[in-house]
Amino acid sequence: GSTQVCNASISPDTGDTIRCLFLDFGYPKVSSITKCSYGIHQFLFVATLQDSITRWINVPAGEKSWDYPEWSNCPGYAVSIARGISDQAHSLYLINLETNRCEPIIEGIELHQPYLWASMNPSNFSLDSIGRYGEPLNSPYQAQLGGKLLLFWQRCDSLEVVILGSSQAAQGIDPSIISGMKSFNFAVVGGDFLGQKNMILNYFLIHCPRLKMICSSLDVGRLGYADGDFSWKNGVGQSYGYYYDSTHDFWKNGVPSDFKAVMRVLPTPYSWDTLQLGFLGPTPCRGWGDSLPPCNVAQTWNISDSSAIQNIETIAVIADSLRRKGIHWIIIDFPISPQYKNTPCYSLDGPLWQTALDVQQKIADIEKANPFFHFYNANMNGNHDYSDDDALDMNHLCTEGAKRFTVRVDRISEPAPVAAWVCFAYSSAFSLFPRKA
Repeated sequence: GSTQVCNASISPDTGDTIRCLFLDFGYPKVSSITKCSYGIHQFLFVATLQDSITRWINVPAGEKSWDYPEWSNCPGYAVSIARGISDQAHSLYLINLETNRCEPIIEGIELHQPYLWASMNPSNFSLDSIGRYGEPLNSPYQAQLGGKLLLFWQRCDSLEVVILGSSQAAQGIDPSIISGMKSFNFAVVGGDFLGQKNMILNYFLIHCPRLKMICSSLDVGRLGYADGDFSWKNGVGQSYGYYYDSTHDFWKNGVPSDFKAVMRVLPTPYSWDTLQLGFLGPTPCRGWGDSLPPCNVAQTWNISDSSAIQNIETIAVIADSLRRKGIHWIIIDFPISPQYKNTPCYSLDGPLWQTALDVQQKIADIEKANPFFHFYNANMNGNHDYSDDDALDMNHLCTEGAKRFTVRVDRISEPAPVAAWVCFAYSSAFSLFPRKA
């Protein structure tokens, strides 16, 4: 019934758990929330952003009103000044928002604008480093992957399917459509093969005990880069958080009990990562674009170049490591504009056509030698059945196209044997795991 609220403070949560802390100007009648009438700033309210009051905290006995409430960096705690009977801002309270307990921690004459950094750190982590995958920020691609790594630590124990790679995968596979298995899309704009390698070897293989399958983008044009690096070394790979993990051997001997609690209080920059399981959307369907799409003709490397040889050998080594763990790896050549058939380049990032065909053959050779490794040529060298209604631009599916593509990926039947991999020209489905009830 109040006509105005003030002193609003937003919680450090992300996604649909965000809440707002605020005061109001009192209510002379009996409030349907507090069940009593009350004065200005007498109650501290907590609300969801969907306009639902979830908690209200009366000013402590002997105090007149709250003032300057602020959420701490920890979702369970806030601080606020309390004004006494003489209306003097004389006391600072720590507030437990789970129990409504209010504890005075500072007394003064006229206190204003409190802030609290709560360090729940019995393991004595370096809080200026742990989880700081976005710092220092040197790459435009870094923040998204840094945020997804924070969400990885919150989900790693239950993950069964993960998606990796570039924007083609980030916008091309919707984990919410993958039924029966816990899934998350860790692909990012600018993602590269070196990032896939480090994510698999240093995080997924070590900390995902239920992992059954990895889907990742081939990004053939970037396999000619040294170490497969396009964005990793100048992004997450040089961050404080990744360095901190590396100095602890990526926690191979076990994650300390309070490690994930620290990760949970660090903010993730993009709400869709939380709300859409990492899927980057929605994106409009604008078609494949011009009849002669752009391409990087400078990508003249070939299959005999040392970087290409090293990267393909690394794919084989990683595939073998996943095989020993019983984890399937599907590398996907995502559909792109069929008009690339009329250009010298296989795709936007290259390479030249013959090099791309040679890479495909090398990937197919790995598939023949490893029943847990699968090459899904969804592009079919431009002969796919994805129309302009499925495309965002020459290089990406739109959200509607991604739904269609993910349904094909998710078309699961009882396999015989379990590692059978069938890729139909116009159905493009895989059968690896029985659907869960």
